[in-house]
Amino acid sequence: MSKSSASTDQAGALRSLLTDVNSAKSRALAPAAKLVQMRITALTNANDAGAARYQALAQTISTTQGTLRNPATATTETFVVHGLIVDETGAPRADCSLVVTDAGTAISSKIGPQQANADGYASVVLRAAEFPTIVNGKEPVFVSVLDEAGRQVYAPGDGVAAKTNAIVTFRVVVPRDTANATTAAAKKTAAMPAAPKNVKKNPPAR
Repeated sequence: MSKSSASTDQAGALRSLLTDVNSAKSRALAPAAKLVQMRITALTNANDAGAARYQALAQTISTTQGTLRNPATATTETFVVHGLIVDETGAPRADCSLVVTDAGTAISSKIGPQQANADGYASVVLRAAEFPTIVNGKEPVFVSVLDEAGRQVYAPGDGVAAKTNAIVTFRVVVPRDTANATTAAAKKTAAMPAAPKNVKKNPPAR
């Protein structure tokens, strides 16, 4: 196989990887960017024409990173929960919300459900100064996702430790037909005739 064909195959494989990353924007793009940049360097040093393909991929990665709207980053003073909420086709669910709570009301009294943006991305940042008994404390926090009707559609049973300079990332699939199915079932139940009550049987004829 020629170097040009190999480069085409490798570029195609990376393009597939990039497509997956683009449909799940909460994933870290840095590894893909690093891989592409390494390949660009190798091809450039070898004077391979395939370098141009990887230059285009690098630009696409940069553009994809730019679509993330103010992605949250953890610091020595903060703990972050963030991720992507999509439907069964991978399309963003901007009508869903991320909720982070503790066993009491310390968090919920200050931070309510955070609606996802147009990319389906949602985040919650807990600051140690604001939640001193929770961040770096022994009390876990709980992550959940609500659909457009406020129903809880994602809620891992175990809590997570809220440590500074740490990030919890999630990707949740919320099918759009779930609400439709629930509504249809409710309408079907409402349309059913009520069961008869206290029905008296006529005595047999003599």
